[in-house]
Amino acid sequence: MIHLGPGGEFFHNQLPQILDHQAAMGRLLRKSQLESGWRVTNDSHLPLVALANGERWLRACITHHQTEPEDIRALVDALNRAFDSLVSG
Repeated sequence: MIHLGPGGEFFHNQLPQILDHQAAMGRLLRKSQLESGWRVTNDSHLPLVALANGERWLRACITHHQTEPEDIRALVDALNRAFDSLVSG
């Protein structure tokens, strides 16, 4: 049984849309990381993305139902900056 807590009725009624949105954000993360030169190492319909860039590996997942494309862009930019600093440093 799932405990919905305060406001849980909203989540129960909106669950299909929330899950579809999270899956779409996972697809956007995969696409964005591929375009940035990362390799996606898993194939899942879930918003869970396993990434590799050289010898660096990372798993990222979309867990918040209000994640938006600008959040994905911010994550991709931060990961690319971190990877670049590891390579250059």
